[in-house]
Amino acid sequence: MNFYVSAKATAPVKKRPLSSVFNVDSDEDVDEKTLPAHLQKNSFKGIKRQARIDIQRALEDDPTVYQYDEVYDDMKQTKQNQISEKKKDKTSKYAKNLIRNAALRKLENDRHFERKCQRELEEEGDEFADKETFVTSSYKKKLAELAELEDEIKRKAEKRKKYRLRLCVDTTA
Repeated sequence: MNFYVSAKATAPVKKRPLSSVFNVDSDEDVDEKTLPAHLQKNSFKGIKRQARIDIQRALEDDPTVYQYDEVYDDMKQTKQNQISEKKKDKTSKYAKNLIRNAALRKLENDRHFERKCQRELEEEGDEFADKETFVTSSYKKKLAELAELEDEIKRKAEKRKKYRLRLCVDTTA
C-alpha cells in the first residue's frame, strides 16, 4: 500500500457557471409577458411544424389551454370551499327534535307535580286557610304555560279521536 501523496500538483479544473434551464436567475414564477422575446420565439424550436400549428390554434381558441397549475389550484379551491360549507352546515339532524321533546317532557313533569301539589292542598282542606299565600310573576307564567300545554294535549287527543273515527268509517264502508 502506498500512502504517499504525489508532490506533483494537479491543475484546478475550471468550472463553467451553470445557467438555469430557462435562462432566468431566480426561482420565482415568471409571467409570460416578462419573458424576453428570444425565449418566446425559441419556445417552439424543437417541435415539428404541425405540432406548432396545433399549439398555436389551441392557444388562439383558448389562451388558458396550457395553464394546468391554475386550473388545478381552482379545482382544489372549489373542493376546499365545499368541505368548509359542509363543516359550517354540520348540525345534528335530530337535535332540534330532542331539545323540543325534552322541553315537553319537562313541562309534563311540572304539570304532574302541580297536580300532585293541588291534590295535597285539597286534602289539607281548611288547615292553612287563615295563612297568607304568595304567588310570584314567574310562577304565574309557569301556570299559564302549563294551562296552554293542557289545552294543546286536549286538542291533540280530539284530533286523534276524529282521525280514528274516520279510519273506522272508511274501513267499514
